[in-house]
Amino acid sequence: MKKMKQEKLIQKWLDNQLSQEELNELRQLEEYQDYKKIAETAEQFTVPAYNKAKSFQKINAAIEESKQKSSWTKQLLKVAAVAAIAFSVYFAISYNSATEIQALAGTTEHVILPDESSVELNDGSSLTYYKSKWNKNRLLKLNGEAYFEVAKGKKFTVETTAGNISVLGTKFNVKQRGDYLEVTCYEGLVKVTTPQKEIKLAAGENFQLIGNITHQKGISARKPSWLDGVSSFNSVPLEQVISELERQYNIEITLKKLTFDTDELFTGSFVHNDLKTALQSITVPFNLTYEQNNSTVILSERE
Repeated sequence: MKKMKQEKLIQKWLDNQLSQEELNELRQLEEYQDYKKIAETAEQFTVPAYNKAKSFQKINAAIEESKQKSSWTKQLLKVAAVAAIAFSVYFAISYNSATEIQALAGTTEHVILPDESSVELNDGSSLTYYKSKWNKNRLLKLNGEAYFEVAKGKKFTVETTAGNISVLGTKFNVKQRGDYLEVTCYEGLVKVTTPQKEIKLAAGENFQLIGNITHQKGISARKPSWLDGVSSFNSVPLEQVISELERQYNIEITLKKLTFDTDELFTGSFVHNDLKTALQSITVPFNLTYEQNNSTVILSERE
């Protein structure tokens, strides 16, 4: 079989485009079992940037060369070729794999990024980034809440499902829970891009996206209060406050017979180290009472 036709068959095989007749033809090749072993090894991994076709061409060249040698040397080279491709796939995975960090309920995580930028990850939150691409593209994905102190350098972007936040070097906090997004800038300048609008926040400014409605206001704090064990809210839907309380204390809260919607706004705070005090901070302003049974709490209106 001509070499060009052979390579075409291999390429179609990798793309799952072989007809039954072509597959039978490929199986007649002396090297088919070697190709099959390599493919089985590579299929155990997922590497977007890995080019199997190119790697097979290299292995094919090595096998062709081995035909000129003795039988035992030929077999040794084939085994080495399979081992080499397996190692290259493993190396590619290690190099291209994403780094994901999670903070479990009731805990926080301190993260140092490759450029020495630091992140404080709030409870029930996670971030994902690629170390191998960091120098070219300072990009990470956030699910939840985090406080960033960004080292100066190329553009630094935080992606969330509700919008993206871009900076060069600054201190800011991002909170994204469902369709709720809140960004607070403590130093420098922050650009927030959402489907609704694009704005720039200077130090001391806060941006909120609640559903499709945006709000912008000034703040006096120098850092987010949750770093000191207190969750603070300024005109935030009660639903978001209750969800935050559930995450911080790893509890389940049930609402019973409320005569108002949980999109009512709450301004206040609760501590992270005393559940009873935290519950009182939320229930008193809304004239609610609570019943606690282990990790379950029922909130209802006072009679």
